[in-house]
Amino acid sequence: MTGLRWGEISFLARLAGKNLTRYRRRTAITTGAVALGVGIFIAMTSLLQGIRSESERNLARYVTGSAAIASRGYWDDRSRRSLDRLVGNTSALLEKLEKNAIAAAPRVSFRGELIVHYDPYPEEGSLFLDFCGIDPRKDPAVFHLDRTIRDGRFLRAGEPEILLGSWLADQLGAKPGFPVTVITRTRQGFHQLLDLEVAGIFDTPHPGLNRSTVYLPLDQVQEDLELGEAVTMIHIALDEALPGRGDPTQAAQLAGEHSPGEPLEVLTFHEMTREFSRAFDMQDSMLNAILLLLGLIAAVGITNTMVMAVLEREEEIAMMQALGMNHRELRLLFALEGSTIGAIGGLVGLVIGAGLSWYLVTWGIDYTPLLEDLKSDYPFSGVLQGVWSVPALAGTPLGAICLATTVALLPLGRMFSLPITDLLRGT
Repeated sequence: MTGLRWGEISFLARLAGKNLTRYRRRTAITTGAVALGVGIFIAMTSLLQGIRSESERNLARYVTGSAAIASRGYWDDRSRRSLDRLVGNTSALLEKLEKNAIAAAPRVSFRGELIVHYDPYPEEGSLFLDFCGIDPRKDPAVFHLDRTIRDGRFLRAGEPEILLGSWLADQLGAKPGFPVTVITRTRQGFHQLLDLEVAGIFDTPHPGLNRSTVYLPLDQVQEDLELGEAVTMIHIALDEALPGRGDPTQAAQLAGEHSPGEPLEVLTFHEMTREFSRAFDMQDSMLNAILLLLGLIAAVGITNTMVMAVLEREEEIAMMQALGMNHRELRLLFALEGSTIGAIGGLVGLVIGAGLSWYLVTWGIDYTPLLEDLKSDYPFSGVLQGVWSVPALAGTPLGAICLATTVALLPLGRMFSLPITDLLRGT
């Protein structure tokens, strides 16, 4: 026989269906193993990929924006928080950006010392922190800081006040209305003393900001640090579904036209997060290893269950051979059974995985108590949320079908090499 006719294939398909319903317990166990493996793999993929997605969103929403305009060379030297390289004449540039429907938020970053004293604080002390002057009216168009106020209120322009992060405020015992003193340097390098009042306490999903960054009104910072209109960076928000996907070309053109003699550059999201990207890449390698391990565990479980299901039917296979069924027909029969089990298990696993992914995307897993004492600058909160992974949702059930079909055929080679009489005797 060189091939199988449609009638024979139809007969084998019906026989495969009857075999599956005849061995209901075995079929249920095997299908359950496939479904469990598929469901867990899809859910874990959603969970692990959500870590990077949330980290990138937090960076864009609270630190970088979609892109930023800065003086050339400032970003490479940003760790010094120097006020030497600034963007000047910002009102004209902001007006141009606004006319072109590009949301922009100017900021000034600098270093300073925060000092607190007894009464009202439990104890006195000082901390060197990162300070950031923001425009209370323009900043919410690019960043989400105003949405994270836990106590008190957001900043007001022209007021000598400050926003503290939740971790920092809890450590200091600070509350809205408490006074603080800040010592820093002006653009010319002179010491400057600022007496401020805590306006509010923010709690972002970025632990590093909550611990080591504080915010002041931009106009107060420009006046006290003798900056005029200058800022360190102008952050912009682009129309993009995911961070780093927007096109900053128009903003770069406007920045070039703004001051031809002033060397400005537009920094993309990926340029500003290059250091985090290295950490993300290392993280992805570890996550891929975890997913590979999960896939291997699921594959071993499915393989073991399928192989045992086939080996238990040695006498049945011998009987079918004795009745005239050839090797090709037997392979097709078991391939149909394996693919059916893989398809049913894959679909059930898809439902399980999609349900778990929905829960992770909608609610997530809150493990904040485990991170309360963990000092980390990683832009990631204590609520672990998943993402919808289309490749996992589509590919994992298909992989289960292929795997179940393949492993159903593996034991047949050994059985075909033995005499039918030995199979009937179970030897």
